[in-house]
Amino acid sequence: MSAENSFEYGSFKIKPLKSSSNLKEIDLGAKSIASFSFYENVLSPGITARISFAIIDISKSSGLELYGGEELLGSINVPDFQGGEINFSTPGKGLRIRTIQSLRESTKSVYNLELTSYETLMNEIVRVPNRFDGNVGVSAEKIFRQLKSNKTIVTEKSSNNYSFVGNNKRPFDLLNFLCPKAVAPDKKSPGYFFFETQDGYVFKSINTLLKGGTNVPIYTQEDVANANRVANKYRILNSYIEKNNDVLNSLRLGMYANKSLFYNLYTNEPKFVDFQLKQKYNGEIVTSSGNLTDTYPPLPGNMQDFPSRYFVRTLDVGALDKTGKLSKDSLYPDLPKYQAEAVVRYNLLFSQILKITIPCNPSLRAGQIIECRIPETASQMQNKNYESISSGRYMITALHHAFSGKDCYTALELVKDSYDIKTQLA
Repeated sequence: MSAENSFEYGSFKIKPLKSSSNLKEIDLGAKSIASFSFYENVLSPGITARISFAIIDISKSSGLELYGGEELLGSINVPDFQGGEINFSTPGKGLRIRTIQSLRESTKSVYNLELTSYETLMNEIVRVPNRFDGNVGVSAEKIFRQLKSNKTIVTEKSSNNYSFVGNNKRPFDLLNFLCPKAVAPDKKSPGYFFFETQDGYVFKSINTLLKGGTNVPIYTQEDVANANRVANKYRILNSYIEKNNDVLNSLRLGMYANKSLFYNLYTNEPKFVDFQLKQKYNGEIVTSSGNLTDTYPPLPGNMQDFPSRYFVRTLDVGALDKTGKLSKDSLYPDLPKYQAEAVVRYNLLFSQILKITIPCNPSLRAGQIIECRIPETASQMQNKNYESISSGRYMITALHHAFSGKDCYTALELVKDSYDIKTQLA
């Protein structure tokens, strides 16, 4: 690699495993690194990364001794965003090598490493046999602590209690199992996410994530001339809608209306639940936008008023107590309703998917809310008129920070579950 292609955003080192004390620490300088990519996703319990670098071979050299599991330490700094960095330089909190790919050339060896968090690897050898009672958020933190991680986890207490037995499942599997069973603190709808960001782990409700913070960054798509302005860090370089409400799939999932029959194995009693989205939308179901249409857009023939899916399920009342009976907490009165709504809540959130590319912003996190202003036509772009159904508040479900030489960018997958009232935003 020539000096012109030097990596400008940081340097890294690879620490060998303690059991391999005869191996030395490997320093990766700027001239050896070709690219680095970093990923977060609300549907993934662990962060991932990739790094490519080259090592100049010495005559008769056997190359690097890497076997997997070694720790990569370092940090990424983007000058345009002061204070925004990707930092995993603390020993014990670095990224671990998952896979190794090497290509040997005449004068150098090129390595491509896939990286993941230590907890992702640890999850494969830890099993949870314990019984858990009480608040779902409290149980989630107890399960995570069994990984003996030195990272933080931000958990949010649910409004419901749930009793269950771990049954020797892996911690991440149990935490994902709990997500649809936890009801938001506002008692409006079920649905949590468990995921990792560069700050640590998160177990929070969809409703809380959609509320966002006080400072929501605004990204704007402008014409080509303005888009090239270096000073405008909050510009959208390109965008496209990957999905805008698959009506057929939504009908098959019963998103608009469904009917459920729950059978209680403990009391031998049936429970019928009728669900209609129009009764929950902009009410019990907290949506991503603060400026909503009054009702969800109707379907032809008023299809949204008729059940498109029928469920026959057993009522999940949790686990019996030590006396062989169910506690009052397990007999949560709204449990059938929440079980019927859980599948709808997740599907509704992902009904609209927008993908954008922006100048690299390492301060963004999965689960964060941003606002996008996207014109529909060329004339709207020229006049800075952002009246479009693509504009509005979105939640980041996945992000990819990419660095190569002097170039860097961030690719975002965004979702929203509502349609904004068309207004002039500029």
